[in-house]
Amino acid sequence: MKKSTKILISVIAATLVLCIATIIGVSVSKNRDNEPSVTYSDSSQSESGQSSAAETTAAESTTAAPSLQQQLLGKWRDSANMSGFEFFEDGTVNVTYVNISVVNGTVKGTYTVSGNTLDVKFSIYTKTVHKSYEVSVIPETELTLKNKEDGEVSTYSFVKENAQQTSAVSSPAVSSEGIVGTWVDSDGSIKYSFNADSSVDISFNEAIMSSVSDVELNGIYRGIYMTNEDSMTVQFTMNETKVTQEFTYRISGNTLSLVDRNGETTLLVRKSAGSFSSNTGLVGKWTDGADMSGYNFRSDGTVDVTYVNFTVPVINTKIDGTYPGTYSVSGGRLTVNFSIYGKTITDTYEFSISGDTLTLKDVEDGKVSTYRRAG
Repeated sequence: MKKSTKILISVIAATLVLCIATIIGVSVSKNRDNEPSVTYSDSSQSESGQSSAAETTAAESTTAAPSLQQQLLGKWRDSANMSGFEFFEDGTVNVTYVNISVVNGTVKGTYTVSGNTLDVKFSIYTKTVHKSYEVSVIPETELTLKNKEDGEVSTYSFVKENAQQTSAVSSPAVSSEGIVGTWVDSDGSIKYSFNADSSVDISFNEAIMSSVSDVELNGIYRGIYMTNEDSMTVQFTMNETKVTQEFTYRISGNTLSLVDRNGETTLLVRKSAGSFSSNTGLVGKWTDGADMSGYNFRSDGTVDVTYVNFTVPVINTKIDGTYPGTYSVSGGRLTVNFSIYGKTITDTYEFSISGDTLTLKDVEDGKVSTYRRAG
């Protein structure tokens, strides 16, 4: 081959290589200016700074579901409003019973959670009670407890708090008609007269130490009161000292039960003309055939309840003594309220009197007891 021909072929080959390189460069440059033609599914970020699907899933997994203890927090009540719990973050719990045997009120206790097991401990009448349950919760809706001892299943509904609570005695409240009137204790040493305009007249006929304000009360005072659901605040001034009393209160017939912050109970009976005129058949002392229990009904609506070596079923503890209380009658029903160890007991009976025999039928369990007139 001639030398000139070889040179021409070399020039042509070089030109072709240069053209191919130019085309590839243009293509790469164009591909860079536009969206990448290929995407990769790994955990690295794209050029736009957005995380991949795998990283998003990992981030979401770091938000843990509420623990069982967190789901328990708040108030729970059964459908009959007879019992309930209020769980707090610090591991304490309020346990409430209403007219269950001789337990009526709220006691403070503690609780722990392990797996799906709830352990609750509290004390009633110095007796420690320990309950262990299997738990299932629908948050802020339903709580189901299965007693590990006897297998009994109880269901409770979540109690939503009011969005706005009433402040304590900042202004008089519109009071419930049920509490308006005059109430006195069994010996007449304490008297509250609640008025419809939220004012209250209070009388203490002997020196009584206030459990809230740490002052001795004796005299007649004018103040204001306010009620919010089952709580009551009373405020008055004594010798330029502001006294504030806070109670949980309950009205049953003609009986008003006041429980202060220390758990001490005061029972008052409504004073109204003729309230007990129809109860004259009950007035007097009654005792059962074995002299193990009895009543002393008075015409002013107060009563002494006596137990001799009586065993309280819930805590298997014996009580022995006489306890002051109040009573009321509506139709053929007798309601008796008294206090044991600071707890208010409410018993309701269907009653009848034949000669010197009093028959009481417990409306809760149907148990019938008879008593003879003792005086």
